[in-house]
Amino acid sequence: MSEKERSPFLKYAIGPFAIAVAVLFKEGAAPTLGADRPFLLLFAPIMLSAWYGGPGSGLITTGVAALVADYFFLPPFYTIGSFNRTSLIQLLIFIAEGLSISFLSAAMYRAKHRSDRTERDIVRLNQELEQRVLERTAQLEATNKDLEGQIQERQRTEGRLRRSEKQLAAAQAIAHIGSWEWDIVTNQVVWSDELYRIYGLDPRSDQIRYETFINQIAPEDRARTEEIITRARSDGRPFSFHHRILRPDGAVRILQARGEVIFGPDGRPAKMIGTGQDITERRAAEEELRRTEAFLNSIVENLPNMIFVKEAQALRFVRFNKAGEALLGYPREALIGKNDYDFFPKAQADFFVAKDRQVLQDGRLLNIPEEPIQTQHLGTRILSTQKIPLYDTDGKPLYLLGISEDITERKKLEAEREELIREQTARIEAEAAQQRLTFLSEASALLASSLEYEPTLARVTQLAVPRLADWCTVDLTEEDGTIRSLAVAHIDPEKMKWAAEINRRYPLDPNAAQGVPAVLRTGRSEIYPEISDAMLAAAARDDAHLRILREVGLQSAMIVPLVVQGRPIGAMTFVSESGRRYGESDLALAEELARRAALAIENARLYRQAQEANRAKDEFLAVVSHELRTPLNAILGWSLLLQEEGVAPETIGHALESIARNATTQAQLIGDLLDVSRIVTGKLHMNIRPAALAPIVQEAINVVQSSAEAKGIQLIPEIADPTLSIVGDPDRLQQVVWNLLSNAIKFTPEGGSVVIRVEPIDTTVQIRVTDTGIGIPREFLPYVFDRFRQADASSTRVHGGLGLGLAIVRHLVEQHGGTVEVESPGEGRGATFTVTLPIQPGRTKGGVPEPFKPALFEDRPADRSRLLEGLRVLVVEDAPDTRELIAALLKRHQAEVKAVGSVQEAIDAVTEGRPDLLISDIAMAGEDGYVLMERVRTVASEQGWKIPAIALTAYARKEDQERVLAAGFQLHLSKPVKPSQLVLAIGKLTGRIAEGRLGEDLLNPPAD
Repeated sequence: MSEKERSPFLKYAIGPFAIAVAVLFKEGAAPTLGADRPFLLLFAPIMLSAWYGGPGSGLITTGVAALVADYFFLPPFYTIGSFNRTSLIQLLIFIAEGLSISFLSAAMYRAKHRSDRTERDIVRLNQELEQRVLERTAQLEATNKDLEGQIQERQRTEGRLRRSEKQLAAAQAIAHIGSWEWDIVTNQVVWSDELYRIYGLDPRSDQIRYETFINQIAPEDRARTEEIITRARSDGRPFSFHHRILRPDGAVRILQARGEVIFGPDGRPAKMIGTGQDITERRAAEEELRRTEAFLNSIVENLPNMIFVKEAQALRFVRFNKAGEALLGYPREALIGKNDYDFFPKAQADFFVAKDRQVLQDGRLLNIPEEPIQTQHLGTRILSTQKIPLYDTDGKPLYLLGISEDITERKKLEAEREELIREQTARIEAEAAQQRLTFLSEASALLASSLEYEPTLARVTQLAVPRLADWCTVDLTEEDGTIRSLAVAHIDPEKMKWAAEINRRYPLDPNAAQGVPAVLRTGRSEIYPEISDAMLAAAARDDAHLRILREVGLQSAMIVPLVVQGRPIGAMTFVSESGRRYGESDLALAEELARRAALAIENARLYRQAQEANRAKDEFLAVVSHELRTPLNAILGWSLLLQEEGVAPETIGHALESIARNATTQAQLIGDLLDVSRIVTGKLHMNIRPAALAPIVQEAINVVQSSAEAKGIQLIPEIADPTLSIVGDPDRLQQVVWNLLSNAIKFTPEGGSVVIRVEPIDTTVQIRVTDTGIGIPREFLPYVFDRFRQADASSTRVHGGLGLGLAIVRHLVEQHGGTVEVESPGEGRGATFTVTLPIQPGRTKGGVPEPFKPALFEDRPADRSRLLEGLRVLVVEDAPDTRELIAALLKRHQAEVKAVGSVQEAIDAVTEGRPDLLISDIAMAGEDGYVLMERVRTVASEQGWKIPAIALTAYARKEDQERVLAAGFQLHLSKPVKPSQLVLAIGKLTGRIAEGRLGEDLLNPPAD
């Protein structure tokens, strides 16, 4: 059947069909033939397909055979694409051999087919020639030409055949495969050129015979080779085996021989064909691979560290070495195929798996310094583990390799060594601490031995040398900012004069960036563990200074501040010249010594301040006693004089005027004392609101106008802008201006003048009070605004007072966000006080500032004599004089008054009749005003009525006011109270005065 007559389906189906038959035959005969031999069955389908269907069919059959070989013949069996290195090489070789066989068979088939066709054509032409020789003689020439063309075509066909043979030879050379054919009948063997090259023989030599082939085989392999060939001739099965050959040049090569028997028509073996492949290099590589694997396995198995391998997906163990078995306590067979959860607690297994996932995700080595693991027979062990991923050829994680070292014993030794080091260190530190405590105790004893700190500090520097330093100095800051060297101690007494000379020639620069000046500025210690020459060069003033510093041999230094009340007042310097290097412990000791020295300085200064305060207190009490007794003497004298008979009427008027004036003076003194008390305790009351400034100043002028006129002093107001307004307490600001004017009037001689100037400057307003008085000594100017300070505090002073007015002025001004300053050209040349306050021009945010009106001048009824007419008032006061005074005052305003001296009498009076108002003292003998208020509220509640109440008491503190109001009183008035103030308070509380602004400071004066 010609090639055209063959079915295309049959051409391409015969190969897969033959493969299926071979696979079935393999599955049935594999137990008998072995695992490797059925692999040769696939060559026959390739040859059959290429012989019958041509190259295309052979290529397709080769591809199908490769897949079938991978699935059925290469381990792991029955899988596709799971290669190891050996199986991959085998498959590639099989494909190369299949391709070679396919091309060779196809080429041989085409050559034979063309040869047969040519022979048939020649026969046909000869027959036609014989038949037509007579009839077509004329056509002979044309026929000869056709014959020549056919001959040329045959030659071309033969040329293509030769080219195909060359291609086959090239393919065989590349694959190191040669083909052979043995004619069993004639005993002639035909080799391809590649086979000649493999055997090292010349193709031009004598014809190869079977004996030539056998003689080339190594003697050790001849018998086995002949046995395999003989068996193949008898059973007709393909064979495949490897053997060694001896080349003429002495080289030994290893060949992989494959072949099969072709039977003749009589059923007897006629030919045997096959291939021989030089696998010497492959076998050498395989042998090297085996040796390498054996070497690596030996290393892995004999390493003392545990080595394990996990598959990347399920993280199951695929390998363990002997050290891993010994460590975990499980046989290797029990570990392989399991995961961490099969051997370890869940928490521990979770930790291992998380680390494994991290390694696979990051793709790099992970070092786990300490990893506790629970073993079967050794308990908990500490491992140091390293894990790294292993990848396949596609870069995908295939395995995870881990190496673990058991560091349990090493950790125990380290812990024991650390414990020993800690004990030794603790012992050394304890000894050093004891020495430091002894040193500090001695220093503390020295510092506590005297309140004269300067000589004491000098002894402390001597104590520090040589126990802490070779050279110790103490420097203090003076008030003018200069630095004074207080004490110097040196291990070499001869260098003391030399050190003093250095300090004299090179005094400390307060602006230096380092050293004592820097420590005094920052309050932070400085330590120099090692003083280099560069540091000396940077600190030197000149070459001579640098030479001196180098000669000293400074090696290490510390500078610590002496801090008193959060402010550095000095520094202690410790210098080492004998090789000692200061560290943190030395700095801590130096700072503690400096802290105790600073505490001694502070104690000495506090002692001096206490002495000064005691002296000032004595002087102040003497002044207070004098200032309070002076008006009291006038009040008492005139009161006694008025009690005598026959006093002239003009004398009575003068006496009453003197009593009122002195009582006002005494009340002002007490008010100043109370204001100072409020300032000290932070309880000074401020009622901040927008207010015009001009009325405040004018009212203060009005208050002191009479005093100025009495001395013939001219008051000159200069208000630049009457519309100026500020945000502040009008009454307190009036107090500021009034105090400044009073002070100016007091110290200005008769006929002088006082100018008060009010003017805006930028965003502030200035109030300047300038007098032509006695002036202020220059040395007293810094103390003008201090409490209880007066330029003349002697018993012979001309001007009285407590020295509190200007201190109150400064505090009130600062409370308003302003400043107050004083200037004086000198004694006898007057003084100027300048108050600077934030300005609030024009209208304020809340509207037009309210006109200032002092509390004592609030709106009142035109006729106050009948303001309380018919009002029933119960007065409770245990002091008879005060009780009679209040009763007389209220009766004068037409009130019906019942005055009692105890709580019980008050309760009886409330029960008898319902008074309209209760005025009660707080501090009374027996039961106080709080008890009274509680009982009155009980009685009033039982009878179903309420009574307004005013507390009139000498307790004037803020907490007293709060307690009074909490007890049920509606108002709190402090003694002494002005009659008008008491009347207005009663009128407001009882509704006798219409609703209006009566002044909160009047009805609820600030608590002390």
